[in-house]
Amino acid sequence: MSYRNRVSTPALSVGLIAFAVCTANPPAAAQGPGTLTRVTTWEVDDTTAFEAGLKAHNTFHGNHGDPAPIQTFEIVSGDEAGKYLRVNIGIAWADFDIDPEVAAADAAHTAEHVDPHIVASRTAVHRVLPEVSKFPGAVGGIAQFHVFDVKIGQGQAFEQAIAKFHAALSMVEDWPPYIWYVLVDGGTSPTFTLVLPRETWAEFEPRDPGFPAVIAAEYGEETAAIFESFFATFHSHDIYTAVHRPDLSYQPAEK
Repeated sequence: MSYRNRVSTPALSVGLIAFAVCTANPPAAAQGPGTLTRVTTWEVDDTTAFEAGLKAHNTFHGNHGDPAPIQTFEIVSGDEAGKYLRVNIGIAWADFDIDPEVAAADAAHTAEHVDPHIVASRTAVHRVLPEVSKFPGAVGGIAQFHVFDVKIGQGQAFEQAIAKFHAALSMVEDWPPYIWYVLVDGGTSPTFTLVLPRETWAEFEPRDPGFPAVIAAEYGEETAAIFESFFATFHSHDIYTAVHRPDLSYQPAEK
């Protein structure tokens, strides 16, 4: 059974509910050469049974030689708290062309071990924006998500604003990592997501000088206009945080 050109998901039969997710720095720490991240979020009815089933499914991946890691996160704040994220990082569209034999085996195993504990689910695919991101060296232990529901026709203006922010933050050598994504499938478009990967909760403590001060130092009198333009581009801004669950993630054995 070959896993060539395969997206590592629990199964195609599983519907998925998702936003964006933390990723590592391509190519140094990315888990694949592609620019897409497929995110799976599950609402479950029995946490203990679900986690046991997911661990069994991870074993299934290992037994069948799946070479692609799959990260799992647990959402701990916001409206999605208590749900799980299942993430495929660094994939390409070609990876969705799954071998039928592999898909059937994966679906059958998932139907037995994972599906019975899922209440609701759907999927979404996001494209990373490396030109406005500062990547971490690895998948972080904690990821905070800032989801922007951008107005129709304002996507370009939104990207221009975050490009200005990125240019200013790039002047600060020790500014912590951040990753921008744009939704390409499975939700409302245009949607942009800012992910803040961190190793500890203490790292979310506000910096001094903070973000507004860094922008002001770079752009001076233009700062107010830049922020005004940015805030005019989106309808809403949602925030939630997830913690990495390595015990529920799949990592292929080293060769």
